[in-house]
Amino acid sequence: MKKIFVRSGYIIFLLILTGPEFHKLSGYPTQVGFSHKVLRWPVETIGPDIRYKVLSDQSFYHSDYEALTQEAAQLWSNLEQSRIRLQHSSSDDVHITVHFKSSIDDSAFSAGYAEFDESKDDGEPIHCSIYILADGAVSWYNLSKTVLHELGHCLGLGHSLIPEAIMSYHLDRNDFLLDIDDIAALVRLYPTEGDYHLPPGCATGLPKHKFLNFWIIFFFLAPVTISCSLFRYFRKPHSH
Repeated sequence: MKKIFVRSGYIIFLLILTGPEFHKLSGYPTQVGFSHKVLRWPVETIGPDIRYKVLSDQSFYHSDYEALTQEAAQLWSNLEQSRIRLQHSSSDDVHITVHFKSSIDDSAFSAGYAEFDESKDDGEPIHCSIYILADGAVSWYNLSKTVLHELGHCLGLGHSLIPEAIMSYHLDRNDFLLDIDDIAALVRLYPTEGDYHLPPGCATGLPKHKFLNFWIIFFFLAPVTISCSLFRYFRKPHSH
């Protein structure tokens, strides 16, 4: 019987220990760099317009790729709750470069990828590159979703756990549009009102009621733990 209370007490102790910080785990984080800093464009200083240009190694389809990217950029830019705006540019002085290529590295695992290839010493982004596989084998609709997804990465969004979100891994379950999870993440990084000061994430967590998650877990997990321990105790043969 002593082991039962020791084990249950240990579980409850961990819940108490992590309870005050548990609300931070409930928010799915946005993308961060190797410096562990949030990858976010400093719109307060550079302005809301994030300029991008499109390059391709297939000149015949270049105008189509530009039109596709523009359509994807408009989806990220047409949110009233967010101050971010993606603007097409033909100059070299851009924040994002989208490369449509007939072959890319690791194409067996991914149809595209994005990387912040230039940043300041403090981690502030300077430039982000996107590489999209456009070899004719990928359907135009999936190609458009890949572009929308990678643009989200270049805005600082990580992968979503919601399958229907464009920022998820599930191209077979999402559509060429922004899910509420995508919108929440972008608005959280680039709110129209007030300065950016909230912790990043698609979920808001419970900063004002940070003990709520702890009590929910306590009342659900503690009885289960104790019940399982009691069951194992009485099931185990005891010597008399």
